[in-house]
Amino acid sequence: MGNARIVSNKIWRTVVVAGAMLGTPACGGGKKPTPVAPGPTAEEQKAADEQQKAADEQKAAGDAAAAKAEAESAAAAKSAEEARLLAEKAADAAAKEAADKAAADEAAKKRPRGGGQKPVGRGFVLA
Repeated sequence: MGNARIVSNKIWRTVVVAGAMLGTPACGGGKKPTPVAPGPTAEEQKAADEQQKAADEQKAAGDAAAAKAEAESAAAAKSAEEARLLAEKAADAAAKEAADKAAADEAAKKRPRGGGQKPVGRGFVLA
């Protein structure tokens, strides 16, 4: 009978310990949940919505002004680039005209004959 009592005692201890473990909070529990702050009232929500709307309108106005300034600067840069291209074309045309005139002047000159020396050699007839 002694064995039955030892087995019964072990079973009883296991059940008690398991129940105690189930009753205790796990992982350092025992913390109370943090209270949730109450939401804003209808008046507070309306005021916040109006402030947000005003801020959105100001942001939209600022964005529109920035877009306008960017467009103006892009137009100014484009006109400056076009002016530079026109100046380059004019300079190229002037340089080409000067080169053509120099080539025409060179072609119009009489070619020197003999280089200023008396000719020597066979086949030359002195007159």
